[in-house]
Amino acid sequence: MSRPLLVVLAVAFVAPFAHADAAPEQSATASSYDLVLNEPVTFTDTSTGGGGVAESRWTDVDGREHVGATFVYRFAFAGNHEVGLRTTFVNGAEATMTLRVLVRAPILRGHAVAVRHGGTTMADTGEVAVSGQTTVSDSVGEVRNGALRVAALDAEVVTLDAITRDARTLARADAGFVHVPHPLGSFRATGVESEVIAGCSGASGVARFSQLRFNDAPLVPRGEVAPNTRLALPGGGEVVLNVQEATPYGGLSVTALRVVDPDGGVTEVARAEGGVEHCPFPT
Repeated sequence: MSRPLLVVLAVAFVAPFAHADAAPEQSATASSYDLVLNEPVTFTDTSTGGGGVAESRWTDVDGREHVGATFVYRFAFAGNHEVGLRTTFVNGAEATMTLRVLVRAPILRGHAVAVRHGGTTMADTGEVAVSGQTTVSDSVGEVRNGALRVAALDAEVVTLDAITRDARTLARADAGFVHVPHPLGSFRATGVESEVIAGCSGASGVARFSQLRFNDAPLVPRGEVAPNTRLALPGGGEVVLNVQEATPYGGLSVTALRVVDPDGGVTEVARAEGGVEHCPFPT
């Protein structure tokens, strides 16, 4: 009866010594290898063997050292970065390694369109994408005092731009006037303005009009109009004013007016979009 017991005890005592004599193997992990500016990342020393880890010493991108099994860091600059690790084992062995991470800059995006009539787009800034590290204002794709003619549609563009400023996107599309034909007359707007301001805490937008008329009849008072105001037109179709819709990256689009004719054709005037792809800034 005693022999099986002696065998079991022998195994129980041998296992720890075998573990203590295991060769040191250095390894480490990062909680993320693809992150944005100021996003915290945790580095962990996962080394084994050598009797255990006696000390983990990390070196950040500024050359400063940090001691501990884990190390939390926030990168202040975009790019590919390296963090060094020196592991000292209980048996006196040492090993070094490097962990590499990619840090992305926040991206502010803006877009402005003066007129879309059917499938045709006129006076488009294209997408404006600017790194959030930019400290000065950037105005891209600006159009001033242009004249547009799309079929029977006339519009005079006053301003069309997308700007980044103070970690925000400002997209703006203004038109001096626009004339949209209708089977029973015409729709005319003057002083058309749409604007979006997007930042880390969200996005807001507004649309304004100096005058909105169908033939000779005014449709709404001058000034700002409540979002998504819908007006039926005689003979069919409708006008939707201050159209506000969500866009990717937590952004917003504001279309000053959208005219839908009785046949389903759509004309959009003064559409502005703004958003933020990555948002490490304080909100």
